[in-house]
Formats: sequence, structure tokens, C-alpha cells
Amino acid sequence: AASPVLCEAGITYLQVRLAANEAVTLTPANTQDVAFLALHRGEVEVTADGFAPASLSGTELAVLSRVPSALRLTAKKPTWLVYGAARRHPHELALGRFSVHTSAAALRQGEQRIRQLYGALQADSSRG
Repeated sequence: AASPVLCEAGITYLQVRLAANEAVTLTPANTQDVAFLALHRGEVEVTADGFAPASLSGTELAVLSRVPSALRLTAKKPTWLVYGAARRHPHELALGRFSVHTSAAALRQGEQRIRQLYGALQADSSRG
């Protein structure tokens, strides 16, 4: 499958649309060991060897810290979702409210920049 979203080598990011009762099997690369499913709308049954079946609906997000050899998705009704898979980052990550960074210092710098941009947008909108 091909994705309209450009991403780095080794990362899979797919937009998936399924009709009611339509199924698809997603097979991550051997190097990918984390994944997520994020629903935009619909309802899907997710099955995979070694995992209990799960249903996702509405705008739910499922994060897999261990990726099976294949995920089978079966739509209960028309469903639109994105699927992402990648290799686990080799270092601890610093998690912020709006972003993820490779260190606490980078997180502080990024959050400071977000505050600066927010302030500039507020000042601009008050002029206008």
C-alpha cells in the first residue's frame, strides 16, 4: 500500500478507509515494533495472534507497545482510520503537552517557542 503522507524510511503511515464488513490485514515490517491505530470515524474489530480481540469506535486511539506479525481489521460500519508503525526510539523521550522531544532541554526549548508563537498570534489578532 502507498500513503499520501510523506514520512521517513522505516515508518509506515497509512490512511485506511473500509466499507461496512470490509476487512484488511496490515503487516508491519520486521523492524517495526511499535504501532498505533487512530480512528477518525466508524467502528472496527481488531484481531491479531497473541492479542485479545478489541473493538475501536468513534475517535479512539490504540497504541501497541508490542506489534504482532499481522493485524486484521474488520469494519463493523464504514470506517476511516490511520495506522502507523515504526521502530521503537532507542532513547527515552521527553513528553510535553503538545510535542515529543529527544531531551528535557529540547522540550523546554520547543515549549518556549510555542509560547512565543502563541503570543505573537494573539498580538497580531488584537491589531486586526
